[in-house]
Amino acid sequence: MYRSLPCLWKIKSADYSNRYKKKDACEKLVALYKQHHPTEMVDENIVRKKIQALRTVYKKEVNKVDKSVKSGAGTDDVYVPKLWYYDLLAFTRDQEIPRPSQTVTSLCAPSAKEILPESPDEHVPPEQLQTPEGNDDETPQSSISPCVEEQTRPQRPSRKRKATAGTPV
Repeated sequence: MYRSLPCLWKIKSADYSNRYKKKDACEKLVALYKQHHPTEMVDENIVRKKIQALRTVYKKEVNKVDKSVKSGAGTDDVYVPKLWYYDLLAFTRDQEIPRPSQTVTSLCAPSAKEILPESPDEHVPPEQLQTPEGNDDETPQSSISPCVEEQTRPQRPSRKRKATAGTPV
């Protein structure tokens, strides 16, 4: 039944982002579950948690198989999944492929302009970088990369609650 409801598992399905179709599909699964377990109290959350648990264990088995294949083990030494529903959930395998991630270092890599000056005139000796105390007008621009500046948040001033007219302060 789960396989026949791609709005619950197929990421590229047009119905995957339709919450109403997903809710209807979960209700079908709840009805099916109630047929097999009439004494148990079941709702949509329980069915979703059960699906999530099944897929988590399935993904762990897939990772074990992939790890043993990548390790260079012989065909006799490749991990054989012991999960009874491993083959039944094989239709979700292509949905388990993670998206490529962007690392912070790739987003914050300095550009060539930040590393090398454009002309020899732009080189400033270290003596000129030090400013005399008390003179804020000659402060050089920050040499911190823009990425670091974005990561540090300025502190907000604390908000104090205004006293109402009838209450003592």
